[in-house]
Amino acid sequence: MIFRRLADAVRQENWFSVVLEILIVVVGIFIGLQVDDWNEARKERVEERAYLDRLYSDLTVTIGEINESISQLDARYAYGQKVIQVFQQGELGDVPIEDFERGMIVAARSELVVPQLSSIDELIASGRLGIIRNRDLRAAIAETNTEARRQQAYVALLAGRTEQLIPVIFTRMRRFRIPGQRELDVDYDLDQLMADKEFQNAIGNVIHFLTSNSLWLEDLASQMNDLRDQVGRELGREPAL
Repeated sequence: MIFRRLADAVRQENWFSVVLEILIVVVGIFIGLQVDDWNEARKERVEERAYLDRLYSDLTVTIGEINESISQLDARYAYGQKVIQVFQQGELGDVPIEDFERGMIVAARSELVVPQLSSIDELIASGRLGIIRNRDLRAAIAETNTEARRQQAYVALLAGRTEQLIPVIFTRMRRFRIPGQRELDVDYDLDQLMADKEFQNAIGNVIHFLTSNSLWLEDLASQMNDLRDQVGRELGREPAL
């Protein structure tokens, strides 16, 4: 319809109508583009809010899991220290035999802890980090992801080293479970172990890896706490206790 009126105006040499019709077309196109941009921006804001909500929940869960893992690693390390104490003093001394044997059992476990943050991984992998308008928050998310990746590589290195040491430990002791009991028991020759420096070095390193993993997790948990507070402020929430 507009183009018909424009053609009629040109034929009639009604230049005012020509300019007016052109302006109507241009303004219509401009308004249409602005509406599209507004809708796209609104969609991105909705996506940003949904992502930040998910990230906040993800961080809360992950921090809780990390703190639980730190408690377990520290408990295993405390028992492991009893083993090291016995070998350093050359006898059980005042270390209860149950604590020594418990330390032998937990030290021979190869599990280490690697934190995961699926929401950050997905956002960075999809290239959608730019939907976060706050530049400082974007930088904090990227930094936390880098630290988590570094933690994963570090723990993988420790786990590989632990796997090499575990066979040394298992050739000198045997874990078994008595029917009807939940806890594992252990069979070993204490006199032989007291003279076995290779065994002592292996189990000492594995115990050391436990505290290394724990300390690294503490640093990562602190960084995640800071990131969660930043996300919370962006969402208008009170800082988590």
